Amino acid sequence: VQRFKEKYLRRAFKNLPNEPHGLVKFIKENAWVERYAQFLVLKKLNKNKSWNKWRITEIPDDKKEEVAFHIWCQFLAVKGWNKLLKYANKKGIEIIADCPFYVDYNSADCYFNKEQFVLDQNYHPLIVSGCPPDDFSKKGQLWGTPVYNFEKMEANGFSFLINRLLFLAKRCNLLRLDHFRAFDTYYVIPAGDKKASRGQWLKGPGKMFFDRLYENNPTIKLIAEDLGFLFESVHELRDAYQLPGMRVMQFSIFEEALNDEHVVLYPGTHDNLTLYGWLKSLDKQRLNELKKKLGYPEDLYGALFNFIWNSKSLITIFPLQDLLRLDNRARINSPGTVGKPNWCFKLRDMAWQEKIKYGNR
Repeated sequence: VQRFKEKYLRRAFKNLPNEPHGLVKFIKENAWVERYAQFLVLKKLNKNKSWNKWRITEIPDDKKEEVAFHIWCQFLAVKGWNKLLKYANKKGIEIIADCPFYVDYNSADCYFNKEQFVLDQNYHPLIVSGCPPDDFSKKGQLWGTPVYNFEKMEANGFSFLINRLLFLAKRCNLLRLDHFRAFDTYYVIPAGDKKASRGQWLKGPGKMFFDRLYENNPTIKLIAEDLGFLFESVHELRDAYQLPGMRVMQFSIFEEALNDEHVVLYPGTHDNLTLYGWLKSLDKQRLNELKKKLGYPEDLYGALFNFIWNSKSLITIFPLQDLLRLDNRARINSPGTVGKPNWCFKLRDMAWQEKIKYGNR
């Protein structure tokens, strides 16, 4: 898809009669865009090597047009997205964006903001992100992204993190903070260690960060992704700002945890089985418990769907796969694995709309 579109984008850029209206203003209001474009060009000049191995660190004169091309592409992307958001809102549809807590090492974010991360004198990570062993992952998870230097961040008002959130907040109605718990406490592993179990918990920025964030945008609407093992202090941080948390039906239905109102409810997230696949995975005892809970319906899937849909939650979000009753072949992501079929699910037409028949609101 990218190769197909890029060919036409380059052709359009080459044939631009003059500077697009609004481009200069866009560049002034988005300081990141020029650095991002420079990073893409430098990365290609250095044969896509990690930035700490680059030999070329300055943009040659004959590549400045390439930088301009990438800036223009971002201008089009943001402009198009803003139009989409405005159109959706006119139709009564709100958009929720997702903000990852960490950024990748080999990124413009890290390259141009090295002092914001825990790196050694050669700019290699000293510690990396991850998650200790739990019920979801017996060996823990080694994410490997660089970790923020919160002492340095605090000195400049957490501007790097806050600017990330403010940029996204302008392009959505609600912003979900992935790995919310890390604002309270985050898990780090020595760089180079292959075992996630050999890490430790460190204290996050907590209320200092959120106080500064709300000073910059008092009306920002946030959702706290608060799944998994949490200290009580994580709940306290979430509740201090009255942020709705999350519930996943696959984890909660047998624990009677679906009665909370100030939550966003999912049958499953992108990291879980599809709802149909989850039903098929239940052992006989769990399946009988579910049937009993739902009144032994003829259509167990439809009854479960309506049970979730009619919950008391603030928001209920169904993945499209669950609306279409698709099995695990349509699963979006399997944590701990890389490559296909992760993040490859794609709809080829709009015929699916006729198949949706569940729910009564």
